[in-house]
Amino acid sequence: SIGFRPGSQNNQKIPDDTFTHTRTEAVVELRATLADGKTVLPSWLSFNSRTGTFTGTPPPGTGPIEVTVTAKDNFGKSASTKITLSPVSGG
Repeated sequence: SIGFRPGSQNNQKIPDDTFTHTRTEAVVELRATLADGKTVLPSWLSFNSRTGTFTGTPPPGTGPIEVTVTAKDNFGKSASTKITLSPVSGG
């Protein structure tokens, strides 16, 4: 789970060990979609496929969001994991 603060700007990177590769020459591309099958993230949320970082300002009252992050390499192999973006409170 990755925490986010509703009403505030958030920059949250997926953990570095989420995906690993045994071939050092592999070029890996990341992609994030909603886990419910929709391909588009909410308008307030973006995903940097190069850095694996979610950025956005969720509106107050936003609940947990489940996303699927997929890593695909230049050899045609892919792996996916589900990550929950969960609201947290406090400063």
